Amino acid sequence: MSTDYKYHIDIVAKCGLFAFLAALLLVGSANAYQVALKDGTKIKFVAYRTTETRLLYTDEHNHESSIPLSSIDLDRTQQLNAEEHPPLILPGMTVQPPARGSDHGSR
Repeated sequence: MSTDYKYHIDIVAKCGLFAFLAALLLVGSANAYQVALKDGTKIKFVAYRTTETRLLYTDEHNHESSIPLSSIDLDRTQQLNAEEHPPLILPGMTVQPPARGSDHGSR
């Protein structure tokens, strides 16, 4: 094999690896939760827990932070996370029952 051909194969392989890693990052960020604050700010995070008064969360860069639960717009936050699995459930949120299919109607 020529040196140019080996170089070309090496570049193609590295580009493929880069594309694969970039796709993994995009998929990971798609699974992030969002919280809407009463001042309009939105915060994205990948993991969370709560205390009686605070939301403690970890962002996509593995930084941990916390905010008071009283600063969260619960209705807007619930709307932002309606499709997340598992769902984001914070103290004070009303849990929506699963939608019923048409074959489960009253008889």
